[in-house]
Amino acid sequence: MAKGSPFHGADPTVMIHLEHSIYSHDLMATGDYGIEMTDSIAKSAILKASAILQGKTPGLPDGKPRERCIRDLTQVLVDLGERLQEKGGRQTADITLALSAIENSLKTRHKYHGGTRGYLDYLLEFIPQAGAMPPL
Repeated sequence: MAKGSPFHGADPTVMIHLEHSIYSHDLMATGDYGIEMTDSIAKSAILKASAILQGKTPGLPDGKPRERCIRDLTQVLVDLGERLQEKGGRQTADITLALSAIENSLKTRHKYHGGTRGYLDYLLEFIPQAGAMPPL
């Protein structure tokens, strides 16, 4: 991918799988945690998942519903990253680059759309339009 692309050099297949996981978690957050997921929850999970995939051990508290939502989304992203490595032949750097590109997208959409759900509201429109998921 060319430098300056909207994917920041990240594999679009990896990105769509990760974003689909964030989208799915957002859809179930109200029922599972009794809260509306926010961009800050998604960002926290993205950063923690990236750290874990790089061998670090960030704190994952699980007391309040928000903390449990972050913890669970982090685990979903880590599990997907590991599957992408095992079955899709991707490297850790491929996954962390995609997570970084998603974080940049989140920052951009949050900045321009305001509110607490600029990125998540974008995913609610984008993912259903994206069609079938590409193979790992």
